[in-house]
This record gives sequence, structure tokens and C-alpha cells, in this order.
Amino acid sequence: MTGHKPHDFYSIGAQRLSLHHMTGHLDVDTMHTVNSFFISRQVTFAEYKLYLATIQRDSPVAFYRSQLPDTSMVPDSKTYETYISNDDYDKDPVLGITWESAMNYCRWMTIRENPKDSLTFIYRLPHLHEWLAAYNYLNDKYVKHDFNQTYSDWLITTMYDGFGSKMLRTIFSQDDFRPSVILNSPGDPPAMKRKYVIGNSYRRKTEYPMKPIHYLYCDQGSREVGFRYVVEKLIPSDTSRWSIPNMIIKHWGLKK
Repeated sequence: MTGHKPHDFYSIGAQRLSLHHMTGHLDVDTMHTVNSFFISRQVTFAEYKLYLATIQRDSPVAFYRSQLPDTSMVPDSKTYETYISNDDYDKDPVLGITWESAMNYCRWMTIRENPKDSLTFIYRLPHLHEWLAAYNYLNDKYVKHDFNQTYSDWLITTMYDGFGSKMLRTIFSQDDFRPSVILNSPGDPPAMKRKYVIGNSYRRKTEYPMKPIHYLYCDQGSREVGFRYVVEKLIPSDTSRWSIPNMIIKHWGLKK
């Protein structure tokens, strides 16, 4: 992968998994095949600051400010200024980043890492099945990792498939565990802006941390939620407007 050292990513091998069991739905025995892929560690504040420095130079002030960590993550403005300006936190996962800002970071990284004037892959937030597969694989291989520990993770998954048990049935009816992804517009109603957060954090411990029932709105950050991204190779022959990579590329205003 252009511009990255091997240690920046976990390499996840292909697996056959009962994803339902992993999310606490023990009455469903369906097995799922998850192909091999690469997923990053949680993005550090130092990495995110490189993105901020770039858009501060090249983007309107309002957009730059919208990409900063959410001010609600700390109790007062003095603490916030210390957090965003002090390099003591550079090696830690960046926190308070909204779903939208995390996806904007993925867009920036996609442009930065691809060959000039073409796209051969994109970076994006992980699907549910990818996060579960990575967590399972790294545990099985006794690889030290940062999943389901101090901070939760954003998923690319939307929560707009329905509500309550209807919503869960919709997700689990998908053989590949890929519920729909909504790339929001400013005028969308709040229900369309709910995005999943997965995994335990220092503030939230649950019996089934793999079950994606915790959500935040896409324009809301949290001090207990970080983000990571996966690499998705593009298939030149895939021209479907409903393909998730194609939807993302169009939403970002990019071309293959």
C-alpha cells in the first residue's frame, strides 16, 4: 500500500465465522465467509493533525473548524485548547471526531495515497463484519491489538434500516453482514444520521460489546470513540450505482 509501512495495518486472514454468535445472537447458526483484508489501528492524533494542517491551508475556515474534535468531549475551553494544541496526546487515538469527519479523513487519505489522477483503492470506515473478523482473527493469532479496549470505534454502518428488533433482523438477513450505508446530506432527518459505534470503551462496558446497538449521530463526536479504516480495492468492471465503493466515490466527488 503506497505510503504505508506494514506495521500501520493489521493483516486479517480469510475466515469462516458465525458472526451472529459473536454479536450475542446464539440462536442463529449461519456461517459467513470473510475474505482477507487490511484494517488500520485507531488513527492517532498526530496522524489526524496532518489532515487538519492540510485542510487549514486548502479549505474554508468553516470547514476546517468543523473537522476539529468536538468541544463537548472536555469540560471547559481551556482544557479543550490544551488537548488540541499539546503534543502530549499525539501518540494516542484521536477522540471527539465525528463520523463525517472520520469519513473526510478517509477521503483525504484516499487521494493522498492513490496514484495521481486515478483510484485503485479507497479507505473507508469498517463494516460490521470486518470489525468482527479482525477482532476474532487477532485474538486467535495472539496478536496484540487495540480492538474492544480503551476506546470504541465508528463503523460505516447506518442505523436507518428500521428500529429495535426490526432493525436487527434487517442487518442479520444480509448474508455478508453489510447493511446499507447512508452518506448524508445537510437536510436529512436525524433518524438518517445515526451511525453505529462498536466495542467497549473505558466508560462503557457491556456483556456483548460486539453487538452494534450503540450509536451516535454522524455530526457528533465522543471522548470515548476513535476510528480506524480499511482498504478496499476497486474493481474496474464494477459500475453499479448501488455499489458502496461507487456510492462513496461519487459522494466524495472523485472518479475511478
